[in-house]
Amino acid sequence: MRKVTIFIRFIKIREHATLEEVLMRIKLCTYGKLIRELRDYVKAGDLKRANEIKRSLLAFTPSATFEGGRKLENMLKYTGIIVLDIDKLTDEDLLRIKAIINQCEYTLACFVSPGGHGLKVLVCVGSQPSEHQFAFNCLKEHYEALTGVSIDPSGKDITRLCFFSMDDALYYNPSATIYYPGSNQETMKPVIEPTPPVLNGSMAVNLATGEVVSGPSLKSNSGNPPASITDSYKRCIAAVERELTFIEGQRNAFVFNLALQMRRAGFAEGTTTVMLLSDYNFDQQEVTNCVKSAYSYNWTDEAKGKKKSSSTASKPVDQAVDQSVEEKDTPVGDETEPLPLEPDKKRRSKNRTKYNLEEVENLLRKWYHTRYNEVTGVVEWRKSGSKDKYERLIDYDENSMFRKLHLAGQEIPLNTLHALITSSFSRAYNPFIDFFKRAKTWDGTTDYIGQLSATVKTTDDAHWALCFKKWFVAYIASMFCDEVINHTVIVFVGAQGVGKTTWMKQLVPLALMDYLGTAALQTEGKDTSIQLTECCLIILDELENLNRRDLSSFKELITRPAIRIRRPYGRNTDNLPHRASFISAVNHALVLTDTSGSRRYLCFTVEDINYQHNIDINSAFAQAYTLFKNGFQYWFDQDEIKELTLKNEDFMAKSVEEELVETWIRPVTRQEWDTRHQFMNSQNIQLLTTTEIASKLMEKAKFNLTDSTIVKIGKILKKQGFERIRKGNNYSYMLRFLDTSVVEKNSRTLEEVEAEKAEAVANEQVVRFEEDLFAANNTDNLPF
Repeated sequence: MRKVTIFIRFIKIREHATLEEVLMRIKLCTYGKLIRELRDYVKAGDLKRANEIKRSLLAFTPSATFEGGRKLENMLKYTGIIVLDIDKLTDEDLLRIKAIINQCEYTLACFVSPGGHGLKVLVCVGSQPSEHQFAFNCLKEHYEALTGVSIDPSGKDITRLCFFSMDDALYYNPSATIYYPGSNQETMKPVIEPTPPVLNGSMAVNLATGEVVSGPSLKSNSGNPPASITDSYKRCIAAVERELTFIEGQRNAFVFNLALQMRRAGFAEGTTTVMLLSDYNFDQQEVTNCVKSAYSYNWTDEAKGKKKSSSTASKPVDQAVDQSVEEKDTPVGDETEPLPLEPDKKRRSKNRTKYNLEEVENLLRKWYHTRYNEVTGVVEWRKSGSKDKYERLIDYDENSMFRKLHLAGQEIPLNTLHALITSSFSRAYNPFIDFFKRAKTWDGTTDYIGQLSATVKTTDDAHWALCFKKWFVAYIASMFCDEVINHTVIVFVGAQGVGKTTWMKQLVPLALMDYLGTAALQTEGKDTSIQLTECCLIILDELENLNRRDLSSFKELITRPAIRIRRPYGRNTDNLPHRASFISAVNHALVLTDTSGSRRYLCFTVEDINYQHNIDINSAFAQAYTLFKNGFQYWFDQDEIKELTLKNEDFMAKSVEEELVETWIRPVTRQEWDTRHQFMNSQNIQLLTTTEIASKLMEKAKFNLTDSTIVKIGKILKKQGFERIRKGNNYSYMLRFLDTSVVEKNSRTLEEVEAEKAEAVANEQVVRFEEDLFAANNTDNLPF
């Protein structure tokens, strides 16, 4: 099996993999999310953004493997595969030309390019590395004559990269004829590529169509109909699920036995690894090790024992068999892998455990109360007739139920018991909805929310009361209404030890304390994503430690509409609602660093907190619930957002670029621009682009000029109200650059100003004294 080298960012080696594994990733759309985004940008005409995404894709070298770099001197082994690149095809031409290429006997593989408007064609040649360019030119002429379209000539190099793509209709013909450049292919005896692993002893898988094809060196098995990869994969899963379930405690055994089934079904080790990592990736290293163990497993002795007497040896799960496979006397393929044997139906029936499902359910209801928590996605239980708190069902509890049922004569398998408990047998339960159904109603007059906000004294109590009421109603509504998301986060700024965190914890009733999140924030972490749907409130104590990039990710986290994630030990990906609201406490005032806007943050300087208040939080919840139902406006309108942004200026940590703009530049109105020649310093009034402004500021402050710096300056000018007009192909800003003397004068401290005033007064006294002396010396000349 030919191997290729996979690169990231063009030069960094990621891994070595078989060509079949690479093609399987493309066919299974392993990198579909990025490629769909790339194709959307291509359709929208945003080629710059599309190229940025393309550069982040993985790429492989079809023609050779490399080590230490992607130069000819780094080449390990030449594969003899040439990649042809056809670009700029319409949708109609793409389908037509792909069909023509797939019919060619030399085509090893063909798939759609990442951009969606081209084709990648892989062909195996019988030439040496020194003849690679000659072979490419011959193939280029052949396929251009075949398709009638031109082929990109840049693929002539051995070091040529081919980006990963997605194409569920990828064509792969492992029996393609090897192309010999400069030879008469008509008279040449075709050289057949080695066939993939046999399926059921005589069939091989074609990745192009997912069909089982007969290789030229294999005898056709007329007893088995053709099957697709998906069907074979599903049958392997079904065989394993007869004995095992993919749950905690059985995951390794499940994956190992599934890999055994896939090995027997003819899947290559690389293909099996990719598919199992896609569907059962509870731990990448464990899954990889299970597959390696399965493909190194040797059951020759076990098979011999079964041929002598099928009743003298117990059959493991990997011996479970697809019913469509017929038993053969002589195995074809690897001699260490016997063909699957027909299960001994009589023995299976004899040893099958006895239980009555209806009786099992009756016993469970008699002994326990169970419910399925829709928020956490787990089953909770307590003993029947007990008033104790429901607890999460862990393995110990489930095994105890299993033991008790067996002692009662109901020998139900553990995996069946688990499936029963996690089904509709356990009633659905939403703790938030249940809380509000049981909560008392608001009296309609007492302002519990106002009383709660009054326990916090800030530098602006009126603004705090308004913002807290809106935030609190959104906090309540997001618990039970999936369409409501709390888009703001309260940020307390104050000294340590005043009780900020204690007060915040009291915002959650005791009945919902299990749904309070206080873990460290990891914006890209899976645990944080799960907290967004499982918690009603998340307290952040490390907000001030986040850098600018993390704060941008945090803004996205606050407003994320839904969480698409697979829970731990879960089989499928769930689309979960965003329920959590955020509140934070910091010690330093300059906590905001994002120049693009700060309307998500409700920042307040705390002077005093009464964290030992006796205000009933349940009544505050009831008031907020009623306000939401009555249509209270819990969001901020445009005027309120402007006021909020203005007040947040006190908490904004200004960047270097913003400080330079405020120090050296002042905005100019259109009237001032039209009459600029009337000013003495009219040369300072200029019309400049952001790049020109950045260059002048760089001369003042000696900092590096980058693309991000120019973008930041543009945002700052827009934020501060600088007027811009179109100048050629760019936008320019009307502004006034201050003189150095003015900047130095503006930068003087209060002490320096007072010292200058004192010096001026002293100088004035000296001048007056000298004038008095001069007047006294000239009194003789007076007429009187």
